[in-house]
Amino acid sequence: MQNIPFQYDFKIDLRSDPWDKATLAISPTGDIQTVEGHEKLVEQLLRATINDDTALTDLLNSTAVTARRANTLFNLILRNFKDKQIEEVKKTDPDFSGFTFYRKASGVSEAYSKISTDPIVYKLIDENLENGTEYDYGIAKRYRDVYETLFIEKMSITPSAFLTKQTIQIGHNIIAFAQDRQITFYVVYNRMFKASELLNKIISISAEQSDTEPRLYTIQIVLQDLRGNEVSLAARRLAATTLQGK
Repeated sequence: MQNIPFQYDFKIDLRSDPWDKATLAISPTGDIQTVEGHEKLVEQLLRATINDDTALTDLLNSTAVTARRANTLFNLILRNFKDKQIEEVKKTDPDFSGFTFYRKASGVSEAYSKISTDPIVYKLIDENLENGTEYDYGIAKRYRDVYETLFIEKMSITPSAFLTKQTIQIGHNIIAFAQDRQITFYVVYNRMFKASELLNKIISISAEQSDTEPRLYTIQIVLQDLRGNEVSLAARRLAATTLQGK
């Protein structure tokens, strides 16, 4: 039987909190994809820089606005951005290594056998299964790459060669996809940022006022991510209405 690609829907659920963000891009083939790493940091910094209206409205609508005041304001915006990232990182558990997967042995035995060696932080594929047979899984958390909890979750799922019977199981920490002779698991891990996505240091901020429009400013910013790589971006703003970035 020909292997037919499985189709997925991409959903983004954002709450009212202004810190909730999702960065998307269009791939060369026209597909929507998420943005990560260095590019993600640049996109989110631009968003924070040009969308913060709390103080920008008063500052950039003022006839007495100066490059120095604009410089100070954007410095505060970027420091607030960094503080938010630090706050989110602190919510994670540094001792949590990942998940360990077990599968119940065939037959009448209640014993489970470990099927993962290293801690699972993204995906696990359990292969060479028998289609039409239900498999029972137990999932534990591993800490410091040594200690394991009791099962935090159990799942029963059946692989199938038929697309109509390839079900999806959604748990609290695990999502399982039934496929042809295999089960693919995705886990919810607490690593929310890569090192290249975390703002480390503000190197320089330069605000230049337009000669023809007093309220138009070009902001040149050079930053450093947690890996030590420099990140450069520029944003232009006219009062509180016109936004442009590159």
